[in-house]
Amino acid sequence: MVKISDEEIRKMVIARLEITPSKRKIIIGGAGAFTKKELIEKIKQHDPIGQKIIEVHLNYLRSFKKQQFWG
Repeated sequence: MVKISDEEIRKMVIARLEITPSKRKIIIGGAGAFTKKELIEKIKQHDPIGQKIIEVHLNYLRSFKKQQFWG
């Protein structure tokens, strides 16, 4: 199994966010609504909101792997 560094994961999530339309805001639970620019900054700063965004993106990507076996 290939090990991906935390920095590579951050870069991947930032790249996915960069293709999001600029006018769209993303709501994070009780934390509020954020623009993609704000979320990218939070990821770069290792902010708790940034960590949550990374977790959500990784869970989303892992769901595809599960579908290979169950879909």
